[in-house]
Amino acid sequence: MQSISFPAEALDALPPVTAAQMRTIHRKMLKVSRIPLHQMLERAGYLVYRVSACYTSAIFPRVMILLGKGFTGTTALLTAKCFANTGARVWLLMTAPRHKLKKVSREQLSILTEWYPEIPVHQVIRDTTNRLPEMTECDIIIDGMLGVGAHGTLREPLSTLVNLVNDVAVPTVSIELPTGLQPDNGEPSSPTILASATVTFTLPKKGFLNPRAHSYLGELYLANIGVCPKIIDQVIAEESYPRNLPEIMYLHTKNSFSRNT
Repeated sequence: MQSISFPAEALDALPPVTAAQMRTIHRKMLKVSRIPLHQMLERAGYLVYRVSACYTSAIFPRVMILLGKGFTGTTALLTAKCFANTGARVWLLMTAPRHKLKKVSREQLSILTEWYPEIPVHQVIRDTTNRLPEMTECDIIIDGMLGVGAHGTLREPLSTLVNLVNDVAVPTVSIELPTGLQPDNGEPSSPTILASATVTFTLPKKGFLNPRAHSYLGELYLANIGVCPKIIDQVIAEESYPRNLPEIMYLHTKNSFSRNT
């Protein structure tokens, strides 16, 4: 188990949040603090990298980054930059056209491809999801396709891509939550990423308490990206948010499940 490198706590020891509460917390943080969005995302990408590096023994791993059009995709791009900076071989697989990415994602993609022009950038379309030889050649997959704002059944090409990821014997680290898992009730869609590990930010999501979610989450890590505790208390007033959380914490359940390969 990789979790021995980080402090541990029980999943139910921290107050869970809904997707709406999480969006409110981050929106308030960006509004009242002097911390710019890109700085929070840089920290998130770095912490995902730190956890992900535990799931491959390769010195210079081959990393496939699956990125969507939202801020989860931006975090995946910044994770890709961390890997590239250490000499890893990186592939980017975009699930949306470049013009549909968030502005900050387009900026980070331009920076990454300028610094590392050798990084292949593919876009998934309906008739090409079955031709991805790099997926079976990589050492680890980073799932940054969907975040807490996603709901409902997956559509193509995501559903085919999720099935391809689940079929390869490669560790997969999901950002925020596995693609296909519902954040508020923890119910999986058909299909849903079977993650080796999930790195979620600020607080565990309410759906993680559903026992059905645990086999999809894999080993669960909480990453502290610097959100002010006072802002969190404003949104979840009935709870008391801990003031001394470490950078990364392993959250265990009574039936913790690992899909490490």
